[in-house]
Amino acid sequence: MNRFLIIFFVSILLISNSYAQEQAGEKIVRNNVYLEILGNGFLYSINYERFFHPNFSLRSGVMFFTGTGESEDGQTARASLAIFPVMLNYLINFGNHHIEIGAGPELAYVSAYSDLFGKKAGFGIGGTARIGYVYFPTSGGFNFRIAYTPILSETFTHSFGIGVGYGF
Repeated sequence: MNRFLIIFFVSILLISNSYAQEQAGEKIVRNNVYLEILGNGFLYSINYERFFHPNFSLRSGVMFFTGTGESEDGQTARASLAIFPVMLNYLINFGNHHIEIGAGPELAYVSAYSDLFGKKAGFGIGGTARIGYVYFPTSGGFNFRIAYTPILSETFTHSFGIGVGYGF
């Protein structure tokens, strides 16, 4: 599985170099970094997006959350959650305004410790999707997005996300 993911990402980067050519003196944005609140990362996500065609991008993100607690009788508990959304997106272009449609796997790692049960940890995989609006100037700079972002795992969770970022 790890080899497949490495080959997949290297292939996307190689393909991106063949598609993302500079047009006669016009700058074409290939990279985007953005913060999304709620959305595909559940609480938030920090994302990197690579355009390998004017209408297609590959996005990967990360969200990390940790919490601790103590019961009335002094027992402690600690839990951590890391989510990694990976998505292939299709953009329908209207100048600087776009409709974005995407889907992909969502990897999760959960680790928990309590005085009562000890340490438990595990990986999981689900799916995620998005459909929304993106303001993304083709020359780069500030961008904005808002989307419906359902999360598909053992249950179907409705979610919405709002993000801001910078394209370069």
